[in-house]
Amino acid sequence: MLPKIYLLAALLAIVSNAGAVACTPEEPDCVEVGSWDIGVNIGLGGRTNPLAGGRDIPLLLTPEINYNGEHFFIQNTDVGYILFDAHEQQLSLLVRPSYDQGFFKRWDTGNALTQGLANPVAGDGLVSNTPSHPVVGGGLVGTARPNAGDSSGADTPPSSGNGAVNPPSTQPNASAALPPHSRDTAGLAGFEYSVDSAWADLQFQYVHDISGVHQGDEARVSATHQWTSGKHHLNTTLGAIWQSQKVVDYYYGVTPLEADARGPYEGSAAVSTVLRVDWRYTLTEHWELRMLGSYRGLPPAITASPLVSDKQVITGFVGGVYHF
Repeated sequence: MLPKIYLLAALLAIVSNAGAVACTPEEPDCVEVGSWDIGVNIGLGGRTNPLAGGRDIPLLLTPEINYNGEHFFIQNTDVGYILFDAHEQQLSLLVRPSYDQGFFKRWDTGNALTQGLANPVAGDGLVSNTPSHPVVGGGLVGTARPNAGDSSGADTPPSSGNGAVNPPSTQPNASAALPPHSRDTAGLAGFEYSVDSAWADLQFQYVHDISGVHQGDEARVSATHQWTSGKHHLNTTLGAIWQSQKVVDYYYGVTPLEADARGPYEGSAAVSTVLRVDWRYTLTEHWELRMLGSYRGLPPAITASPLVSDKQVITGFVGGVYHF
């Protein structure tokens, strides 16, 4: 379903070129209407994996893809259409993939795009960086959760040496990893509302699963303070992510077939907190230096799951950004 959505998005992008107006080149992250801004982050970075036995996610080479039409925009895997724009306020329709499956699939595409370094509060931290104005940038069908997946970020249980997998301990162990499980990418759609003020850029996003993976809902709210001095650009974001019971239970719940001696687990609605700091220094027309750090505090409804061993997700990156 998502490939069809993005094909339609590409066609709309061509149509939306009409009436394009150039933005002010001096504005940070300015993307002229009808133009693409494609870049790549090159450096050292990674994201911790909160799953028990899960391996951390490397962030060494991550792309940034932005397109702004008069009403239509693309920011990595977020696709939107601006319904209302009154300079300080903006209301948009939005389609995007889910993020949490990236912890179960270490090399999931979303780890480089949706959960990479471009979104102020995506998987680690919340809403897409939708421009305040059009000229400024800034298996999907639900299935039963299987017991194993080759692409999982979690490690497999230890072997006894003869090819057989050791049985789980009969005693519950909160730090022991369950066998890897598969979680699918959901296609989400909804709206995003943003307000610009002298103090901060406020954003609210509400999306619902339209792909039938978990049929849950997510709401994300954030406040971003932008500070610019010469070639220095610093964005500080504070936000929260609410996920409905269906979302939390799908990704972090444990079915009877998946359970070990600790038994099954049913997730409940939860709110994660997010803090993000993103510093950039302009070197040339094409190059920037960049340092980024983000923290996502996981709520008890997620950390109580036998699948989870950490209470936070931490992302860090140091390197450069090249704009083509």
